Amino acid sequence: MFCGTVPRDDDYDISVNTVYTCQLESDTTIHWESVKEPVVPASVQWPVGRCAHAFTSIISDSPTLVMIGGEGKDDQLVNDSWLLNTSQYQWSKIVLPESVTGRDSHSLSSIMMSPDCVWLVVVGGYLATEWKDVGRGYKQAFADYITDPNITMLIELVLREGEWRVSEVLDSTGLTTEAYQDKYQLLLKKRQWWQDQFIVYPTEREVKLQNYVESLQQELRVSEGNKTSLQEALLEASEQGIVLY
Repeated sequence: MFCGTVPRDDDYDISVNTVYTCQLESDTTIHWESVKEPVVPASVQWPVGRCAHAFTSIISDSPTLVMIGGEGKDDQLVNDSWLLNTSQYQWSKIVLPESVTGRDSHSLSSIMMSPDCVWLVVVGGYLATEWKDVGRGYKQAFADYITDPNITMLIELVLREGEWRVSEVLDSTGLTTEAYQDKYQLLLKKRQWWQDQFIVYPTEREVKLQNYVESLQQELRVSEGNKTSLQEALLEASEQGIVLY
């Protein structure tokens, strides 16, 4: 878990930038631990505090979290994106256009197309907050929804030399092009081949054994049903005073 807001003594909330990890030690025990930001922030990359950001995960040999956008101080958009290596809790910044990062309260999903290619899908959210005078000296926060062509953005990350790098960024218009459709079909076939490598298909002998086990289980269920029916018949006969020889 990263960032969010906490209350201050003056009743205002402040954004924090601490990473928290959660470990389930047992069915009844949960252990939370904080991974604080570096003592000297300039020496190590570390994102600023924020809220209303979006997270997703990349499942790989070194699991990685992706964070995009959010709202920082004074209700301003932070306009950045980060990767968090969860094995060492090291942040690295990735450069994406403002059409991707300039939003908050959005969704972010990841689709593994292959071990070295992941698609990030960003949908919706709000633009920068503006404070407008609503009369009598009061101001109210307003923010417009993200609209086309930026309402849906696709970011392709590729793994090169052990690092995830941005390969391509497409908006809603780019997702409808013939070039994208051709690339999608090609990657889809590659993804299917990759997934098939992890599927252990049963042998003919294993299939026969499975079918035999299922037939035995069915016979057992029928037998138990007949036994129950017989017991009910005997009980009914006993209640009616019928003596069975």
